[in-house]
Amino acid sequence: MKELSIISHKLLQKGMKAAVLGTILENKIILSQNGDLAIDCGKIIKQHAPAFSGKGGGTPVKAQAQFPDSEKLNEFFRFVTGHLGN
Repeated sequence: MKELSIISHKLLQKGMKAAVLGTILENKIILSQNGDLAIDCGKIIKQHAPAFSGKGGGTPVKAQAQFPDSEKLNEFFRFVTGHLGN
């Protein structure tokens, strides 16, 4: 997970507004944003991950969650990326 955090930080430094990265090796996801967006990463994880059998949390600018399997991780990944696109 540390690697995802480093990659996420670098992407935000390079100008991305938000990043959603996941690993099927650990069934974890990280959601981060540069602070300019009106989203709360921690709230998104806390409110929506349980619907996909996940758990986690974080701050308004960075949060992470863990899921029981890669299928649930992928479902949540699609949900979050769709949520950020709106």
